[in-house]
Formats: sequence, C-alpha cells, structure tokens
Amino acid sequence: MSTETTGTLHAGWDFFTSEPGRHVVLHCRVCGEPMAAARDVVGPTGWAHAMAIRAGQANGRLHDRFHCTQCSEPWHRQALALRQQAERSPSKQFADVLTDEAGEVVRTRTATKDVSGVC
Repeated sequence: MSTETTGTLHAGWDFFTSEPGRHVVLHCRVCGEPMAAARDVVGPTGWAHAMAIRAGQANGRLHDRFHCTQCSEPWHRQALALRQQAERSPSKQFADVLTDEAGEVVRTRTATKDVSGVC
C-alpha cells in the first residue's frame, strides 16, 4: 500500500495515529477500505502537537500513521461531507437519509455533487 496522499485528511475519519504496533490494520470510517500505514514515524500526532514542536516546546513522538488512499477522490470527499453532516445533525431521520446517500456514493464510487469547496 502506498503511504503517499494528495488529498486533505480528516483526523478520525480518513486519518489516524496510534501507538507503534497497536493496530495491524485500520479501516477508513468514510469508505471502509483498509488504510495505508506508515510505521514507526517520528513527528507530531495532531495539530496542537505540531504547533508545540514548531515553537520548540515539544519533540516528535514515535507513532504509526494511517490514511485512506482514496481521500482525494471526489466520491470520497462527498461521502465524507455527507457522513460528517449526518453526525452533526440533530435529526435522526435526516441523518439516516445522509448516511444512506453516503453509502450509495461509496458503493458506486461516484460523486453525485461537487463538494470540492466543502472538505
């Protein structure tokens, strides 16, 4: 699996970090695909950690990094936006509709709307 990515990653959805060796495989919360793994990486594990390193207040930490290789695909970006909107929705019925549409987008690997400005 490639460890290169050209898309924007979203922590907790299509990007995760973990203690070294803790996970053999992680699956993308957006599309369910096994994620590419970079093992024993030294660096920041989040935005605040990156800022602390940049300010000279912290050092990088040994960790494994996982990302979805589909993250730059238009269908993946749309499915992500739909799933995030469903999670934020106070309405169960509306969230179910969004989740169903996200599932269809993932199943067909076809975006039904351009969301390039959203994610």
